[in-house]
Amino acid sequence: MEKGPQMPTPAEMAENEKKRIISDGNLVQGGAEIRLDEKGNRINLFPTENQMRQIEFDALSKEEQNARIEKKSQEIVAKFENMLKEKGIEIGDDVKIYDQNHYVSEDSVELGGIIHRDRHVKYFVNDSDGIKRFYTVPILTIEKIELVKKNIK
Repeated sequence: MEKGPQMPTPAEMAENEKKRIISDGNLVQGGAEIRLDEKGNRINLFPTENQMRQIEFDALSKEEQNARIEKKSQEIVAKFENMLKEKGIEIGDDVKIYDQNHYVSEDSVELGGIIHRDRHVKYFVNDSDGIKRFYTVPILTIEKIELVKKNIK
C-alpha cells in the first residue's frame, strides 16, 4: 500500500516557521512591505522588484544562473565595444576614462583592451618612474570615455 505525503513533525514545522520568519525579516530589511488588513492582521509580504528578480534568479539551477550571467556579461561588453566604435576609439589609443563622475587618471591613459570574462577595461599608465603599468576598471562603473589621441599601430 502506497503512503501519501507525510505530515511534517512538530520539530520540522517549527524549523520551517523559523526559516520563513528569518527570510521575511531579511526581505523587510531590504525594503519589502508587509501589508495589513483593517484589523491589523498580516495579509502578505510584498518584496521589491529587485528582491523578486533575486528570488527568481536563486530558484534557477547553477547552470541556468551561469548562462544568465554569461549572457549579461556579453551584453555589457558588446554595448561598451559599440560605444568605443561610435567614438572611433581603438585599443592602443590614448583616452580619458571617467569612472563614476571622476577620472581614473588625471592624465590620459592608453586603452589596453577589454577583459570579457570579468567585464573590465584594461588600461596602461606610464608611472613617474617611467614604468608602464596596467590597471583595470569595471565597465559598469565607466560613465564616459573620451579620445585624447589616436595612436598609429
